Amino acid sequence: CSPDEVIVTAGSTEALNLSLRAVTKPGDVVAVESPGCYEMLEALEANHLHAVEIPRAPEGGIDLDLLTRAALHHRIAALMIEVTCHNPLGDCVADARKIEIVRWAAAHNVPIIEGDVFGDLLFSGARPRSLKSYDPTGIVLHCGSLAHHVAPGFNLGWSHAGRWRDEILRLKSITSVAMAGLP
Repeated sequence: CSPDEVIVTAGSTEALNLSLRAVTKPGDVVAVESPGCYEMLEALEANHLHAVEIPRAPEGGIDLDLLTRAALHHRIAALMIEVTCHNPLGDCVADARKIEIVRWAAAHNVPIIEGDVFGDLLFSGARPRSLKSYDPTGIVLHCGSLAHHVAPGFNLGWSHAGRWRDEILRLKSITSVAMAGLP
């Protein structure tokens, strides 16, 4: 991506919250994987959103059949998932499965908020590709941070927000305006 496509944030939590606010409104339903990161549930609660839990299989990712069934009963406004060094499972979803997830989201017009803060913490091998790398339509909002692998407390994050870039910039301007100069 180009530098203009990336919005610098005060860590992944801000990126996550801005992304949620950009694609949802209070009362909306967001699909989350289970088990999943507790921080995501806190973000939903803070933004007055409802969660529908979808089981996640180790190395297989979110169950797309159950997600499809849930979409028949709920208007799912977004999907929040981690596919690389998942918290709490620690596994990575295969690339073929990542492609299926992005295709599902595009076909159902459901934005994916991808948390990717642990992808650089692998013990061996190349860094796995993100969902965003398989996203030709801008449906994925990729949220990351340097805090977990550069230095604790170094809350420099980002959102590569696709088609919601302008809305996230607007929300950031009314929330935190700008980052501290040093980070």
